[in-house]
Amino acid sequence: MFFKRKKGRDSINYELLIDTIIKIDMLRDLKITDPEKLERMLLKTGVRGLREELRIIRREGDRLVSILVREKGLMRRIKIATILKILAITGVLILFGSVVLIEFTRLAIFTIVFSYPFLLLFLVILPNAYLILDYYVRTDIQALKQKKRGGVKKCDENLRRANQGLINKLIEYAKKDGKKPKDLRFKTWHIDYANVRIVRKPWLLGKYWIVEPVIKSDENE
Repeated sequence: MFFKRKKGRDSINYELLIDTIIKIDMLRDLKITDPEKLERMLLKTGVRGLREELRIIRREGDRLVSILVREKGLMRRIKIATILKILAITGVLILFGSVVLIEFTRLAIFTIVFSYPFLLLFLVILPNAYLILDYYVRTDIQALKQKKRGGVKKCDENLRRANQGLINKLIEYAKKDGKKPKDLRFKTWHIDYANVRIVRKPWLLGKYWIVEPVIKSDENE
């Protein structure tokens, strides 16, 4: 049986739902610490039946925040790593932008950007500083998740379960609205979710996967 595409407006806010899924996954990776914002976002998606997901986000989010308050060293390293990543990406963009400007303006001032000190900073020092610090941050986070005490591992498992529920709802609504998987791609720092396929693997400055939901048509079920 072929599914007829629903006419008119979408039944839910897909952009907001996907953004919420991404941010819950970031919470699992200790990248954000504002569970209340996630609750507000989720309530605005238009998705129904979110009582269990909201309960998990509120409970486990608050628990993670309280745990991270005690991990001041880790939080400091996460902030520094984020700044280094932004600087490294900005440096690369400046280099590419300068190439274009030199081509069209012929201004010699842009050649300063390609001097040895700038190239060393943008292409070597900042990216490597970020990668080294990010490695230690991820090692610390994994160690924290594996601790039998402290509750981080349990928080991670419950948040994964809540996010899996949202991914399932995304697929359910997408099927009803006739959405294509490629239009619903999102970033994730974990690949332990079901019903998604990997589209792109992590790269040098992007330690995340790009995935898309697996939407099966009625005729294949």
